[in-house]
Amino acid sequence: MMKRTLVAAAAALSLAAPGTPMAQDLAFDCDVEAGRFSSITFDTARPLRISGTIEPVEMRSGDTLPVAGVRLARTDGSHSFGFQLIAPSPRSPRLDVFFNDRGAQQPRRELPPVSAEGPIPFALSIAADGTGELQVAETVHRFESRPFAPAQVMVFCSTGQFKFAGLAWEAPPSP
Repeated sequence: MMKRTLVAAAAALSLAAPGTPMAQDLAFDCDVEAGRFSSITFDTARPLRISGTIEPVEMRSGDTLPVAGVRLARTDGSHSFGFQLIAPSPRSPRLDVFFNDRGAQQPRRELPPVSAEGPIPFALSIAADGTGELQVAETVHRFESRPFAPAQVMVFCSTGQFKFAGLAWEAPPSP
């Protein structure tokens, strides 16, 4: 049974002073059958930072691997970047971590794996000049992307149940 639950009201993501929260403490219980996909998407109009935790609850067997992640994208889909936590198998004690930058010369980078036990903290940010940072658990990955202001934030999962908690959006501080 496909179940999507968004706990807390979705705050309008509007222009705010740098470092000012635009949405706070949202939760998403992403629970889908094997081979199915579920997501929530929010619109935004500026460079931003999204943070929170992802907790694997149940990873299922199917034609596709269990996966959860976050993506920031232009509305027209011409450029996006984000990360995925992928379970190599439903009973794996670890999750492989991939940084994806569609539109870059090296669109996919593998980062060190993380434990599949308990909530996994993350933060993903992009500045107006295209510099960005991804932190998943203890790993920090800095990157340079084509400058663009993300227009959409997507939180997603497939083939399992993953709880996203403490989701917060804010404009990154100026350098």
